[in-house]
Amino acid sequence: MPCKTCGWRLLQNVWFRTSKLNAPLLLELWETQDVFKQICSHCLQGTGASTDVKTHFLLNPANQNFEGAKRSYVPVGGPIPGKNLDTSSAWGGMEAGSFMRYPMQAIDGRVHIEGGADMRFEISKLDLQTPVPLSTAIVTPATGRLASIHGFDRILHSAVPLLSHVRNDPDRAFVILKACYVTAFDTAEKEKDKDKDKDKDKDKDKDKDKDKDKDKDKDK
Repeated sequence: MPCKTCGWRLLQNVWFRTSKLNAPLLLELWETQDVFKQICSHCLQGTGASTDVKTHFLLNPANQNFEGAKRSYVPVGGPIPGKNLDTSSAWGGMEAGSFMRYPMQAIDGRVHIEGGADMRFEISKLDLQTPVPLSTAIVTPATGRLASIHGFDRILHSAVPLLSHVRNDPDRAFVILKACYVTAFDTAEKEKDKDKDKDKDKDKDKDKDKDKDKDKDKDK
């Protein structure tokens, strides 16, 4: 049963091995109705994780242009609406039916809505040549409500295969989907390494300041 406090439910643990990561990762597969809501400390008890842990990264399954949902609603899993939008049937029809989703119903759409204009600006700063290849991963700071309300530090955007890719070639789509996780985790590890380097630099600066203070005391 989902937790009454946060709505999360642990399904199973899976070892994830890749050639890019130094060691295999133990992944916890959780089910939730809202990935933007942090897991409560009660759910983390007994999982081996710190009960005060915070989800710093949100993995966003994005399109190949990293531009969020640009239409009022779109078919689930594609196809991507074409340029010819003179008729509503070109991109979904007049009503959002059972196989349609509004932007707020998709993680990518919600990331861009809650991240606001600052999210679009952060992506534009990367000066990407779009559309990017599938499984490409980028990282941006969490902006807008993603940071202030939901408490994320950064957003990992991964160009994932659409449902249309799965229908056309399911085996290749599975390989690409796995590659999405690999590149996303690799990108996250690199970001963590950058953070460690920044922390080391801060410690060095603090040590220098302490040495300066000692020299001043000696001069006195």
